[in-house]
Amino acid sequence: MQCVARSFSVKEASTGAFEALFKELAAKAHAEEPGLLLCQLSKHRKKPGVYQALELFADAAANAAHMHNYGKHFHAQVAPLLSAPPSGTLMPVVGSPGLKSLKGAAKPTIAIVAELSVNDMDGFQAASLPALADVHSKEPGCLLYCLGRDEEQSKFVFLELYTGMPAIQAHGQTPYFKAMGKRQAPFFAGKPKVTMLVTVGESTGAHSKL
Repeated sequence: MQCVARSFSVKEASTGAFEALFKELAAKAHAEEPGLLLCQLSKHRKKPGVYQALELFADAAANAAHMHNYGKHFHAQVAPLLSAPPSGTLMPVVGSPGLKSLKGAAKPTIAIVAELSVNDMDGFQAASLPALADVHSKEPGCLLYCLGRDEEQSKFVFLELYTGMPAIQAHGQTPYFKAMGKRQAPFFAGKPKVTMLVTVGESTGAHSKL
């Protein structure tokens, strides 16, 4: 699997138009791309116009199909609404992304993108892996806990979705999360960059068929 947190800088006067257009075209992508497992738009809580789309793909071919459709359907319409070109690094997913069905009451309201620069990629990965299964199986309020590996920039990125703040607070108090943090500590090469966002609209992708 592959994942990306795709960043969009939108003109403040165009945020409503951007959200409506994203909803329309994401639904189209969902209909045409079975390998698109998740596409969840989220916006910064305090900075108008700052958006990130959390995207998860079955494989490289699924991402290639998505980017082809982006160029065909999305770019010409969305470009006039942006103040800068979109950006994002496609990463292989480490282990399972823990994506749960987002149907019914299990709706994400908060997204987190945590960027972690490290000095030892393999050491950090080994320190992180044991906690992933616990997060996936023991936290019903955590709907996505996906670890991406960015070899080029020597960092890992967690893409996370939660039903609300209580789920985030419960996650941070678990013994396995605290133990993971202790194991990871020797491998950090700087302060983590953690961005909390509010989800916009419904997520699209093959997860809705789970």
